[in-house]
Amino acid sequence: MIALPLRKSLPTTESSVVLPQLTSLGAAGTVTGSKHLLTHNGRKLLIDCGLFQGLKNLRELNWAPLPVSPRELDGVVLTLAHLDHSGYLPRLVRDGFRGKIYATPATRDVASLILRDSGFLQEKDAEFLNRHGATKHKPALPLYGVREAERAIEHFSTVEFGQTVKLACGALLRFEHAGHILGAAIARIEWGGRRIVFSGDLGRYGDPLLPDPTLVAEADYVMIESTYGNRRHEKDDPAEALGEVVERTVARGGTVVIPAFAVGRAQGLLGESVGRLALRARESLSSSRGVAAAASISRDVLFLTKTGRPRHLTLTDMPSSMPERSMSIVELASVEASGFIWSMKGQAAAPAPMAAAVPVAT
Repeated sequence: MIALPLRKSLPTTESSVVLPQLTSLGAAGTVTGSKHLLTHNGRKLLIDCGLFQGLKNLRELNWAPLPVSPRELDGVVLTLAHLDHSGYLPRLVRDGFRGKIYATPATRDVASLILRDSGFLQEKDAEFLNRHGATKHKPALPLYGVREAERAIEHFSTVEFGQTVKLACGALLRFEHAGHILGAAIARIEWGGRRIVFSGDLGRYGDPLLPDPTLVAEADYVMIESTYGNRRHEKDDPAEALGEVVERTVARGGTVVIPAFAVGRAQGLLGESVGRLALRARESLSSSRGVAAAASISRDVLFLTKTGRPRHLTLTDMPSSMPERSMSIVELASVEASGFIWSMKGQAAAPAPMAAAVPVAT
């Protein structure tokens, strides 16, 4: 995370002006648990409220009390729905937060699925530990459950992209497109005479399903997520690169295993890469290689979601022809503890279901 030094007042040439203070409560020294606190004239605004994920020493930070009381927060600005940005919200509400959670409509919708799923999984994890005596706690408790997740969802207040709203603390908020996943936003906050921009997670340019990140023309300070800050994305077409791997693998009778985030990456893979693979296979069905590729898409493309449980991909009702961007609309149907289920629709007037992820027998 590229950020201002912790607990540092934003500088000014006007000594009489009280300026906001910034404190990073997460995503500093690690790339998870995003929480950034802006304070001005006694009012407090939290930007993102994520879970620490990964190694045990990081996950244990979720149980430590925040250095600020949730009751003192005037609001939360949520840039995207992934758990490392939103997953602590149910605990925040459980511990006394009573303000609004500002997010785009799509972020609210996706977060409502993810947070319920997270609460369910944590309840099941605690139940498993207690049932098998695999815990030093008597009993082991979930960080939060489904009910706390549903209470957090009730606090959401949606803000459209490009709309400037005044928050309860007096700050002005405007969301711009960040790409990355459905609803992800760059948050522009004007408060105490300064414009501070929080990038959230930025997506790539030229994504087939999502808008390009909006260029920020002016800001006094910018907080930039930099998980991949020391790399340059290749300009090669990722769908073409994946297609070569799939065709080469199935030609020798192998299986392609794709680890993928259940929300965002999996839908992108299905919508763009797998859709185009199907089109390439259909166009070359006269060759044995084409037949192998078609078979691989329906039988041998295996996704591993973040839950770690594999799901085979099965294509059904494949139309006789598909446009170049065959699956440009992704409709997220549900996210379950056992994995993920979604549907896709093409651009035809009366599209048939294009793909669904189905459980693998265990």
